[in-house]
Amino acid sequence: MFEIFKKKPPKQVFRLVGNRRTFRSPEEIQKINKDEADSAFTRYKKEIIDALLLSYGFHKYKTRAYVRLNRIGLLEYIDLQKERYGSKTFCVNIAVKPLYCESKILDFSLRERLGTLISGKDVWWD
Repeated sequence: MFEIFKKKPPKQVFRLVGNRRTFRSPEEIQKINKDEADSAFTRYKKEIIDALLLSYGFHKYKTRAYVRLNRIGLLEYIDLQKERYGSKTFCVNIAVKPLYCESKILDFSLRERLGTLISGKDVWWD
C-alpha cells in the first residue's frame, strides 16, 4: 500500500531545444551580433509567439508579456525575460495569480520559470 506514496521520477514529456547555459564567456559575448539577435527575437516573437498565445486567448501585457483570465478566475501570466548583461538569451517566466486578493502591485502567488518546471533547471534560449 505504501508504494503509491513513493515519489517516482516524472516521465519526460517535453524535449527542450535551443536551450543553453545561462551565462556566456566574454569571448562568446564578443562574437554575438547584438543587432541581429535583437532583430531575430523581435521578429519571431511577433510571427510565432504572439500569434500562438493570442490564438489561445492571451492578451499582450507590456512589451514581452501576455495575460489571460482562465475559466476559474485566475490570472495566467507569461513573460519573456531577456538577459540584461548582453548575452542575448531569454527565459520564459510563468505565473498564476488569484484576482480576488487585493494588491496595489502585480504580485504573483505561484511563479516559476518554464524550463525549471519542465526539466528541473533554469533554462535560457538564444
